Amino acid sequence: MAEIINGVWQTEPATNARHVVTPAAQFDRLVAQLASIVTEASRLPHDDQKRLTDFVLAAGSMLLARTRLPPGDQRVFEAHLREAVSRQHSRY
Repeated sequence: MAEIINGVWQTEPATNARHVVTPAAQFDRLVAQLASIVTEASRLPHDDQKRLTDFVLAAGSMLLARTRLPPGDQRVFEAHLREAVSRQHSRY
């Protein structure tokens, strides 16, 4: 499963004590989660549906940003982003 650790996406295959989780299984699980979000959101009040839509769109934007560049270029870009955020936080 991909996750962010110290501001860097980690995409190593997930494992547990019993088996290795294959990329295809991970993909199917994620698609099922998306389907669940869509169906569960339909039971929310309208304002919460709109708010959840904003979260889903933000997640989609992050995914697009993460997959647009080749991995090496993505690492360079993320390193520069971390530096820029660090500089901005040091000003305050």
